[in-house]
Amino acid sequence: MVLDANDKPVKTLQWKVSDADKWKFGRYTARMVLAYDDGRKDVPLEATVSFWVIPLRVIGIGLLIGLLVGVGLWSTIRKIVRKIPKSKSKMS
Repeated sequence: MVLDANDKPVKTLQWKVSDADKWKFGRYTARMVLAYDDGRKDVPLEATVSFWVIPLRVIGIGLLIGLLVGVGLWSTIRKIVRKIPKSKSKMS
């Protein structure tokens, strides 16, 4: 949140689901080229940094849904298996 001189909010962070197509995921590389004057000449500087963007909320929600589906399937299969009668084999 950005505040003005009177401590009133100027900008706030808002999540808009309609902007979901703009969410990024993956490895990115940023490159900077800078020049400064050291008193005699311009000195160029270059830097490169790589970083990963991982939307943790989206991944967390996906994992939670997957976990709930898995628990539901496991519970349903377990109930079905318990209802199957066990046959006893007779030995002569």
